[in-house]
Amino acid sequence: MPSVPLEFPVLVTPSKEGYHLRPLFLESPSSTAKRFRDAVDLLIKEVRRRFRSFETERGTIDELLWFAFNPKLKFELKKLCFALGPYMVFGDFAVVRLTWQFWRAIDEFCA
Repeated sequence: MPSVPLEFPVLVTPSKEGYHLRPLFLESPSSTAKRFRDAVDLLIKEVRRRFRSFETERGTIDELLWFAFNPKLKFELKKLCFALGPYMVFGDFAVVRLTWQFWRAIDEFCA
């Protein structure tokens, strides 16, 4: 089977157990380790294991495309203040903007 390089954004959640990592747009695979580098290495192993016997067909292409989805992410903290019913909500909110050029990504994926 041909090799397909995958780059995808990872959600990192620190906890008492260490660092929990998973793909941003998928629920699994995931990994947890005390040290960040160890969690990254475990996640890489899990992704490789998942695709070791992977066959590209109509029923499985969706998962591969989610792994290949790697938009440019711009993270910002915005101060917001708005009314929500009888309450006022205000404070810093995390905002992430995605930019992705579909045709360029398809060209890179198919190359």
